[in-house]
Amino acid sequence: GGALSNVTLATPANQQQCGDVGGVRVLLSTIRANADTGFPPKEEKKEEEEEEEAPEGGGGGEPPQSTAVLIIASSALFNITACMDNRTRLGTLGGVATLTQLLRRRGGPDGKATLDSDVIERVCGALSNGTCHMPANHRLCGAAGGVAALCDVLRDYMDNPLVCEQACGVLWNICADAQNLSLIHI
Repeated sequence: GGALSNVTLATPANQQQCGDVGGVRVLLSTIRANADTGFPPKEEKKEEEEEEEAPEGGGGGEPPQSTAVLIIASSALFNITACMDNRTRLGTLGGVATLTQLLRRRGGPDGKATLDSDVIERVCGALSNGTCHMPANHRLCGAAGGVAALCDVLRDYMDNPLVCEQACGVLWNICADAQNLSLIHI
């Protein structure tokens, strides 16, 4: 995972080759498999878990394994979607919708953001690359609720310039589509 992200960073030939051998499909499968576990449990279970975690004194440390997997997989996807063929693959394999849904589900029952900001930054980065000069992916992101999700990300993570930069990149790209642009209400 992490090695794939490193090998594809700013290396167009490796990005292309990764996509050619099914890398986009594998990364999307990994994200889908870990997306549900990257969120806190439902409200009734959340209280039980808080009681169990409290005695440990926690605070800081490593993120949960599912969060770490989401960070690694979305980082690699962010890198390989710099390649035009992989942007096409992202759309045709349902990846634009998967990533958009992940952004839409990032909040807890109280409406506050609960998904790790590193995951959100990289998911937005993958969407930013994946929608760059890709009108079909603009429409897919918009149809999956991307405009509202990205506006919510900007509100929830306004203190994180890295998240905001990537979220704005996606909005910039997808609002080349007039229908998506019409959904922004300030």
